[in-house]
Amino acid sequence: MRGGWLSSLSTDLFLPPTRALRELVASLRLRSAGVATPEVIAFATYPVGTIFRRSDVVTREIRGEDLGSLLASGPSEERRQVALETAAALVASLSLAGAHHSDLNVRNILVSGDVAHILDVDRIRFHVPGDPIVLQANIARLKRSLRKRRDLDKLPIEESEIAALGERIAELAK
Repeated sequence: MRGGWLSSLSTDLFLPPTRALRELVASLRLRSAGVATPEVIAFATYPVGTIFRRSDVVTREIRGEDLGSLLASGPSEERRQVALETAAALVASLSLAGAHHSDLNVRNILVSGDVAHILDVDRIRFHVPGDPIVLQANIARLKRSLRKRRDLDKLPIEESEIAALGERIAELAK
């Protein structure tokens, strides 16, 4: 299924090839680079009609909460800081792996204990590991998501925290 503005216009049908194989390859590549992401166990694609396909991707379950939901729930200050620190470490590890996540947002960061995992990896594009342009793009995308959720959903996060998160990501990516 697609999210964002396409969600109301689309279904779960794709023109071949689907993104299932891309998700498997990206997951394997990220995991081998030390980036936390759920393990892809299997995927299947199957025809629908004459030209469309559906796909299903099965990942190992990781219990946790997406970053946006966690922050919105009003966690203790300690839990909040752990969540932001794990998110910073995750984005730094993505960037060090050269992975540009064009859909990096608070709903695609799953916080489980003191580890954050990246979701929706089928749209990741790989570049030179440690590329500063990838780092800045990932930071900008996450900041945009935090501001959007703050403005639309009243996510309790201050501009100073967003700026500090960006600085922490850059620091960890050195």
